[in-house]
Amino acid sequence: MRFAGYSKTGLVDQLLTSEQIDPKRRHSWLEFKEAMDRAVVDANRESLRGVKLTRESFLRLALCTAQARAQYVQKGVEVGAAKSPTREQIVALAHAREAFEETCAAFEALERIIERGYLDIPKV
Repeated sequence: MRFAGYSKTGLVDQLLTSEQIDPKRRHSWLEFKEAMDRAVVDANRESLRGVKLTRESFLRLALCTAQARAQYVQKGVEVGAAKSPTREQIVALAHAREAFEETCAAFEALERIIERGYLDIPKV
């Protein structure tokens, strides 16, 4: 059975099932979700225990990513300036892109890890 939901601002876009409306079932779900969230944090903290993050290492990765971006863009400008790019230029551009994408992904993962509390923030 489905029920339409309403809020103070008007019609809610989704329909709620009778199970979702049941307060006991909703409470059980919230307890389960909280327990799983804590377990995920604990598992990630345990897995990342060996990562030694300092402000210096964080900044080094940020700078490495910035430099990789600059090299990628520079290679792109060089390819764009050529009437007919050589195979070597294309290979160098692809390599520069891969380096930028990988360092960028690592930096974003590190930010996400810190934001989620999986790794302690380095002290000043």
